[in-house]
Amino acid sequence: MKTGRRTNMKVLSLMMLFFFVAARSANSVTSLPVIPVTFPSPQQEVLVTNWQVLGPFRFSAQELAAPGAESLPVGLNRDYLKELGQDENSVGELSFLSIGRKGLDLDPEISNERISVTPITNILDLASSDHKLDYAVSYVAVILDSPMRQSVAISVGADDSFRLWLNHDQLYSDSNQTDRGIVKYQRIIGARLKKGRNFLVIKTCNLKGNWQLIVGLTKQERGLALAEENAIDPILMNSVVGSHEPLHLRGDLLPAAKSIRYAILDREHSIERSGDLPLQRSVAISTYGLKENNLYYCRVTAGPTSIERPFYYGELEAGFARLNWEAKPYLKRSDKVSIDLEAQFERLEHLLQNESKKSEFWGQKIVWSISELEAGISQLSRGEEMFLKNAGTHLRGYRSSVDGQVQNYWVHVPEKALRGGNPMPVVFALPFITQQPGPFVKSYYLAAFDEAERYRILGNEYGFAVVQLWGRGNFLGGTAIGNADVFETLSAIAADYPIDLHRVYLLGYCEGGRLALLLGEHYPARFAAISAVAPITTLLPGKRYHDDAWARLGSPSTAVESLSNTPIFILHDRADNEPPFEQTRDFVAKCRNNGVSVTLKEPIGGFHGFYQNPTAEKRELFEFFRGKRKAIRPDKNRYLADLNWLHRPGPIEEAFGGTFLAVQGTGSEVAAKMMDEFLNDWRTAFFAACPKKLDVDVTEADIQQSNLVVIGDVSQKSALRQMVTSLPVHIGPGGISVKNHAYGGDYIGYEAIFPNPVNGDRYIVLVNANSSSYPATWKLHLSRDGIWDYAVFDLRGRFARLSDAGYFDGFLPNSSMAVHR
Repeated sequence: MKTGRRTNMKVLSLMMLFFFVAARSANSVTSLPVIPVTFPSPQQEVLVTNWQVLGPFRFSAQELAAPGAESLPVGLNRDYLKELGQDENSVGELSFLSIGRKGLDLDPEISNERISVTPITNILDLASSDHKLDYAVSYVAVILDSPMRQSVAISVGADDSFRLWLNHDQLYSDSNQTDRGIVKYQRIIGARLKKGRNFLVIKTCNLKGNWQLIVGLTKQERGLALAEENAIDPILMNSVVGSHEPLHLRGDLLPAAKSIRYAILDREHSIERSGDLPLQRSVAISTYGLKENNLYYCRVTAGPTSIERPFYYGELEAGFARLNWEAKPYLKRSDKVSIDLEAQFERLEHLLQNESKKSEFWGQKIVWSISELEAGISQLSRGEEMFLKNAGTHLRGYRSSVDGQVQNYWVHVPEKALRGGNPMPVVFALPFITQQPGPFVKSYYLAAFDEAERYRILGNEYGFAVVQLWGRGNFLGGTAIGNADVFETLSAIAADYPIDLHRVYLLGYCEGGRLALLLGEHYPARFAAISAVAPITTLLPGKRYHDDAWARLGSPSTAVESLSNTPIFILHDRADNEPPFEQTRDFVAKCRNNGVSVTLKEPIGGFHGFYQNPTAEKRELFEFFRGKRKAIRPDKNRYLADLNWLHRPGPIEEAFGGTFLAVQGTGSEVAAKMMDEFLNDWRTAFFAACPKKLDVDVTEADIQQSNLVVIGDVSQKSALRQMVTSLPVHIGPGGISVKNHAYGGDYIGYEAIFPNPVNGDRYIVLVNANSSSYPATWKLHLSRDGIWDYAVFDLRGRFARLSDAGYFDGFLPNSSMAVHR
């Protein structure tokens, strides 16, 4: 009897557990998330805020790196649903929901659950630095509920790659194989929704680090505009077409029209062929009869909409060789022509490397580079000056007066503004710090093709020339050599185009924002307005030799009074804490308290480097510049006393803001090793050679025209000997003294800057050590880390240790230049 009761109770308990589980399951698996797709206005965007997520399915880095992995079932190429009794191309709503819930044996790590996006940003976070899921795939699904049949554009931002199916039709496959961060509107895909339920599945693949996805829908016409704004080619599947391969056109973003026509044009824009096109997702056009290894243009017309894009047909290496041959007669026409041509060839050669072929927008970057070369060579063949007064986007260069080396930049000049005949305003987009330093032609500033495209669009819209420069590399900027780069670039552009020097604007993100604000403070009579996004306004000491004094001098918050001539616009998302949002608020408050005109906008929905609409965000920066001219009010044009860098020597890096010469002392053996370190650092930092001479070869003209960086003991025979020995620095086997500061020891190095006693408008920097052997641990980063008037190093041990550094007091003999700090 008791046994039966126990059995009945056990059965009852099991039944209750079954119904409890069933009830929970019913609440979670009866339906996929549903997103209504209605657009109250043509600009409206519908964001997917809930997903059914199945995964993760793991693979290994070794599998992905195996030979021929792109054609093997690895990562994105593997159908993981087949192992669970389904298929990617045919899985339905209910079958997707059932995976893992019908007794199938899943890995314990794999789940099938509903996940909401992060509020405000609308990003689906699948992994982060705190919760890593490297080398993994997941499937995400949702129902798009449409009130009618309608054409839409689906925008996708994915870290790192994805495939997309709508109603079992694969619409897109992005097989990216490099780590990349999430970007809004990374891909725009045209689609046709049926009335009622539409089943959307995305297979997303992560390589390393963060794993994120953001998906939205717009009306199709808005999608076409977004494609244009985000450097997405709306008509060409590929911008580079191999020999004997067809040209693949896409029609998913084209508006419906009674007839759609295409035309292929040669580089002179003569029509090679034309014909009708069916309105299809993709169509292949024969390239038979086209001359190989040449640039062409494809034009597609659908009703009133006409879109033209360049493409290259043939083998790229053959085209590169042809262009080299055609350019050879002009390479020595002038220094300017040589600089611009060589920049183009260096850029194209870099893009042809295998590693570069993995980069975003690779085909479009190749075609832009080739078309630039084609246009330049064509001009030269007609006897015209290359690129002079030409509208468009151009990679250019100039020879720096600092070190005599070529510095490159790109400039976009709007056709309408140039032909208008009036001087043009110009916007300087100042550089920020990137992860992989490199010369400009290989840098992020050219690799970020979508950023350049937005600047081009906004430059045309507002009639502004736009300049992107390098600022001398990837080191923390604001140094004299970086400032020189800005002004020399401005001079180079003004020599080619009619630039309105009363309407020069500065624009910068993060570190670039700090540079913009500092330039405005240091040169309050030069710029008409400044726009910055999440600028660094206050530096914290303790990083890379940043002492309290230098951090203060490098912080825009220190000298806001000097911005009273210059209106400022700052955009800083409240969720962006790199730098902290509160830091920006404090800076704005200080500006307003000191009579500076500053506008702060606090958007919500992004974070550092991520924007809900990148072009709209940039448009606000340009809109602020509209109509602003340089306003000079002498009573407001001032510096704080301790910030007047223009009229006092120092810090050491200031010597690199103008023409300089590195001088190797021949009075000791250690000088040669120190000079090698300095030259190697210069090349590593700036990818260029450094001007140098032996001390015995220095001329009176060098002394008068250049800042001198004298390394090591100077020879008795040198013209510099008397000048160097007159400076307040003494060195011996038992120690050294710099001005009034003495340091004992026999393994000490020092750096110090003084006014040149012969020419007070120039500097002399002394670098030396009281040791017969040079320590490899002493790195001479003078143009970057020379943030003091003097620095003393203990050279013993594994690493050179900074013993003392500071700023001189009083006045130096025979000089009217105060060196008070």
